[in-house]
Amino acid sequence: MLHSDLTAATKNFFSALSDETRLRILYLLQERGGLCVNDISTAIERDQSLVSHHVRCLRTCGFLTMEKNGKFSIYSLRNERITDILDLADQHVREMSEQILHCDVVADRSERARVFAMSGRREPDAGACTTRSGHRHRLMDRIGTSARDRCRDAGLTLFEDDVRIFILWEFARTGKPPTIGAIEERVDGASGKTVRQAIARLEAADLLTTRDGVITAAYPFSAEPTRHSVIFAEGQVVHALCATDAIGIHFMLDEEITIQSRCPECESDIVLLLRDGAIAERTPDDPVEFAAVSKDRSCTAETCCPNINLFCGRDHADRWIDRHPEFADGEIYTLEEALEDGRMIFGEFLARVAVARGSSG
Repeated sequence: MLHSDLTAATKNFFSALSDETRLRILYLLQERGGLCVNDISTAIERDQSLVSHHVRCLRTCGFLTMEKNGKFSIYSLRNERITDILDLADQHVREMSEQILHCDVVADRSERARVFAMSGRREPDAGACTTRSGHRHRLMDRIGTSARDRCRDAGLTLFEDDVRIFILWEFARTGKPPTIGAIEERVDGASGKTVRQAIARLEAADLLTTRDGVITAAYPFSAEPTRHSVIFAEGQVVHALCATDAIGIHFMLDEEITIQSRCPECESDIVLLLRDGAIAERTPDDPVEFAAVSKDRSCTAETCCPNINLFCGRDHADRWIDRHPEFADGEIYTLEEALEDGRMIFGEFLARVAVARGSSG
């Protein structure tokens, strides 16, 4: 490794240790051993999506390993070397605590962080992973948090949420969206007028899209063919809006699925079998996910979904990006990272989120 590369890697190494939440995760795992994200989140009293973000950083930087235990991913310190690093840091801090606490440079950064927090703006994260162009990372955390919270932020009525959930179940059952007539028949309190109003509210909340009054997509499903087909054990086939959506269908429904996706670089099929929250089979051996955001469109189905795809490997993704410089700021993820994104976004997507407002119409 070149000296400049080693210096940059060392800088990122210490940046990974510069965040309080990441340090708390490391010390917790040193004390208790392997834990899942939910247990870590509960123990350190931090939001689960935030913990997932920091766990990914610690894995990427080589501090943690992950093993599957049924549906859960269990994270542990990689080896004794990490324990030694934490112990040496603890010893040094105890010896030098007075000087460290009064360091002008660190104090200035702490004050800067406080000002950003008070202003409601987010300070750039010095310890964040980066894209290959050097820009801050992680895009999928921003996309995922927005998608996951969209239902809650929409303020749906109970009736509107009933319509949303019925649409998703019909997509999963038939591979197609229900008609307005079908919704009228199956959802309590529905009429043509109230169903159309509910669909309009769901579209305004960026939870589905329509064309000429017909539903064309309801996240994570698409009524039109895409690069991502999802095949259920019973044989029905649905289309997903993007690679993350295809993976998320497994966690949303808790069903075994096979994903068949086409690599944008070579148009070869990528096949994944998802079972019990894990990737049971994959072809080829090491596919990756690439994510980018277009800046010239509005709804998520147009801004993000066409640009979140699986590639046969990192080399295929790199070649494709080289030919599409407009997406140079996109990010490449391992399949395991993509799996966690799907779990985070869609794991509770069918859960009841509406708050009754009196009349359901």
